[in-house]
Amino acid sequence: MENLIILVDANSIGYAAQHAIKLYSGSMQTQAVFSFIKTMRELRQRYPHAGMVVLWDGRAEWRFEREPSYKSNRKSDPRMQQEHDAYKAQCPFIKRALKALGIKQMTSAIHEADDLAGILVQRFASDPNNRILLITGDRDWLQLVKPNVSWRDPRDESRFIHWANFYEKTGFKSPVAFLQGKALQGDSSDCISGVGGIGEATAIKILAEYGSVNEFWKLCDAGLKPPSKALRSLYAGNSPYTKVEWESQFIYVEDSSLTDEQNEKARNKALKAHMDAYVGQGRRLFLRNLELMQLLRPAPLQKEHLEIIKGEINPDDFTELCGELAFGSILKNVPNFMKPFYNGQ
Repeated sequence: MENLIILVDANSIGYAAQHAIKLYSGSMQTQAVFSFIKTMRELRQRYPHAGMVVLWDGRAEWRFEREPSYKSNRKSDPRMQQEHDAYKAQCPFIKRALKALGIKQMTSAIHEADDLAGILVQRFASDPNNRILLITGDRDWLQLVKPNVSWRDPRDESRFIHWANFYEKTGFKSPVAFLQGKALQGDSSDCISGVGGIGEATAIKILAEYGSVNEFWKLCDAGLKPPSKALRSLYAGNSPYTKVEWESQFIYVEDSSLTDEQNEKARNKALKAHMDAYVGQGRRLFLRNLELMQLLRPAPLQKEHLEIIKGEINPDDFTELCGELAFGSILKNVPNFMKPFYNGQ
């Protein structure tokens, strides 16, 4: 018998819910709570007997140590920070609602939800009787797609990606190629710079031609396919210096026997030679990005950092929460709203 397991990316769904029509209880925004539990109800109606786990973000400290600028842009925009704060204030209510609706929740203090998804996919996908559905708007989770693992963005019915349509929907021939493509491009939303000069279309082209970045390196090493100028940095770019840092190291000593104009020409020629010698950081950045982005080999769970809220249907607690948040449309008929959640028990 086939078992369906649904893994829900809490903050992906939550942040999307935060941008719904504003609702308030007093001065506190409540639309993230309201839209989140409506999404969960729709999922439970659609998949009544599935096992369901909502995954929350902890802090993967190693990523910040590996790249200090990781996610640093998220606090630079005052409007984004305001939305973030308004959403975070609602998270305890979302967790209370999910618990009262009988939905299991998981948090690891040292993992992001992405990492938890990777761990659980590795654990459950090995059983051919299990089918796993990833509910998130985060395309990073696409690297976890397998013959029995699919991905769906609940905001858009057309954004449903599975093993059979992976190439059609992403342009990449496999989830591993997709991950390598992401590592080539970088991710501006997480403040992860790409290797330089490679967008999605070029990444798709590179991986279609070579199969993998490793194969590209092998062909270059063997002299069978010398790297083009555009890909030189991806092949040889191990410089510890950024382009600006490299340029700042340039020193030109004027020749007193030359005129000012001749010195200027000589300086420009020497600067060009100096910059032409710069191999870039492409290879180094690709390997760093691969390390930061990959969810296929996550660090193991540690019991002392793990919090699991099992969830148990509790109409009284759910009604109380809806009263606190003034969810009048739900309060009109709480039993009807909660009815789909009993199927999962």
